[in-house]
Amino acid sequence: MNHYQKDKSFDERKKESKIAMEKHPNNVPVYVMSKSINIKKSKYLIPKNMSVLRLVSTLRTKHELKGHEAMYLYFENSKSPNKQLILPVTSRVMFEAYEDYADEDGFLYAFIEREATFG
Repeated sequence: MNHYQKDKSFDERKKESKIAMEKHPNNVPVYVMSKSINIKKSKYLIPKNMSVLRLVSTLRTKHELKGHEAMYLYFENSKSPNKQLILPVTSRVMFEAYEDYADEDGFLYAFIEREATFG
């Protein structure tokens, strides 16, 4: 359970995601977390037809990663018993990832991590 899930009740999160999807039906609500990157903004409404690769690129730019730093994106598979982290296929669109991995509260939980690749 992440800090957002600890700070907000299930009903509050469910209501927030429902309102977001009603106002923006072509987007999916995504909550982004990281242990290695300082996240300035955690909640995003991502276009349903955006590829996962495009999301990775957008997050790299937004969080100003250097050229020698790799960034990995994982989704929390809320449908698995222990909520495994999944490294998604980057050619998939966000709606597919949302359908497969979104939590019952209506949010898709994403984790981004940085790794130095060239020493």
